[in-house]
Amino acid sequence: MPIPLILGLAVFNTIGMANMIKNTVITNQANNDLELAKSIHQKSVDKIEKAQKQVQDSINNLDTVQRDIYESFIQFALLIEKIQSKPDFKKIRKSKIDLPEIELEDIKSISVAVQTLPLCTPLMATSVIGGFPIFGLVVMVAQGVKLAQLSNQANEAMKQANEEAKKADESCELLYQISKAADSYCISIKRVNDVYKTHLNMLDFMINKQNKIDWDDFDANEKLVIENLSLLVTFLYKMCKVELLIKDNQENEKIRVNENEIIKITSESEEILKMVS
Repeated sequence: MPIPLILGLAVFNTIGMANMIKNTVITNQANNDLELAKSIHQKSVDKIEKAQKQVQDSINNLDTVQRDIYESFIQFALLIEKIQSKPDFKKIRKSKIDLPEIELEDIKSISVAVQTLPLCTPLMATSVIGGFPIFGLVVMVAQGVKLAQLSNQANEAMKQANEEAKKADESCELLYQISKAADSYCISIKRVNDVYKTHLNMLDFMINKQNKIDWDDFDANEKLVIENLSLLVTFLYKMCKVELLIKDNQENEKIRVNENEIIKITSESEEILKMVS
């Protein structure tokens, strides 16, 4: 028995309405996923930019301290050159710490060169500040896109956004490690530098105010100040040469904090300060 026309239309409309509702639900879900993917992406971008800024500030602070130290070396070198009949300070050092061999001319050259050259190494500047990705999520457009395509695009966008979020977390973890290491090392250098500056001012007073220019003009305590000053200069030079970051050969040359060297020289700085106190 044939289905009456009115009943057939009703069934058709019911099926059509159900499909329309289903398509609307799928479309809304896809659009919601796209908006969520963009939100996750933006959070990743903001997180990376915040971490990068913190690292930039930390490295800038360390750079400023190192630059100040290097620039002060010229004053030390010029003062030492005025002292006649002075001993070879390298031969009378009592420190058991391994110190670099550096001459006055080298110190002066460094002091002049640092006024025009950046202290941050290329590794630090490119790999730390600009080397972490600011992700580029593809923004999907729903208009004119077939339902199946829209759903696939939304799924792909969510997958990409979640991958970016994971990479952002990993990058930020390293960035904050770098920032922490730079801040800590900066404090250690400042402590040594403060003692060095005190000794440098004492030497300046002895030479330019008291007019002492011969080694025999200085008493035992004054000679000790000069000897300690020479030790501090050499050690500060060593501290400034330490690389904050290195490539890990065991991890596909990934960048990592040079933690062992930083810990070692920070410990040595405590020994140096005890020696000159």
